Amino acid sequence: MLSKTLATLALLVTASHLAAQTLTPAEQTAVDKVVADGLAATGTPSAQVAIVRGLF
Repeated sequence: MLSKTLATLALLVTASHLAAQTLTPAEQTAVDKVVADGLAATGTPSAQVAIVRGLF
């Protein structure tokens, strides 16, 4: 039980320090196009997209 509490606390503390970054207009346009093309090609009605920067 204590380990779950500590893990939750660590996650909350870590997540609270992360701030969302905004995309440039060019990046937003590129993402919109890629997602729209992917949805149209697969017939998928919707999607959730996450963009991760600085991972590699």
